[in-house]
Amino acid sequence: MNLDLRKKLVLVSGASGLIGTSLIKLLLAEGAKVRALVRNSSKTKYLRDPNIEIKVIDFADPATFKNT
Repeated sequence: MNLDLRKKLVLVSGASGLIGTSLIKLLLAEGAKVRALVRNSSKTKYLRDPNIEIKVIDFADPATFKNT
């Protein structure tokens, strides 16, 4: 299956983890924009890119999901 991800916004949960960061690299290489959901903003040094928007969320607090 071939997907055209150029300029598409893709939400990635667990973005600061091993799988999340690998997935984001692939998505960026395909031209996608990424909204990265993370639990802790201190672990985002590998997510510094103009096409990545970082959102800090708490899965125990539904209010943090607003505007994601």
